[in-house]
Amino acid sequence: MSCEPGEYATRLEMMEWAPSTIEGQDYIRFVEDTGAEFVGNYMRWAYFRKKTADGPFDLFSDVDSRIRHLDRIMKLVGAIGAANLLIGISNLRTAGLVNLLCAGLLGFAWHRLNLKKTRLQTERSLHE
Repeated sequence: MSCEPGEYATRLEMMEWAPSTIEGQDYIRFVEDTGAEFVGNYMRWAYFRKKTADGPFDLFSDVDSRIRHLDRIMKLVGAIGAANLLIGISNLRTAGLVNLLCAGLLGFAWHRLNLKKTRLQTERSLHE
C-alpha cells in the first residue's frame, strides 16, 4: 500500500461495533460506498483512507455522530483510567505510582475530549 505523501487523507474511527460483526461489515461497506477504502482495523478501531484528489474526507456528516464517537472514546479512556487509578491506589507501596501517572494522563485526555464534546454540543444548540 505505498503512495505519495499527501495522496490520501486517512481517518481513524472507534466503531460502534466490531468490524467482524454484521453491523460492522455493513458500516465498512457504507463508508466504502462513499469512495473511501478500508485499510484495516485493530479491535474496534478502523482505518479508512480516500484519495485527496476526490475531495474532502469526513467520516461524520453531522454534529450528533461526532458527539456519539467522542462518547465511545471517552468511555474507553474513562474505564482504562479508572482501572489504573484503582490499581495505583492498591499498589502504592510498589509500582503503583506508574499506574497513578497513567490515570492522571488518561484523566487529562478525558477532560480534553469532554471539552471538545461540550463545544460540539454548544455548536449543535446554536444551529437548532
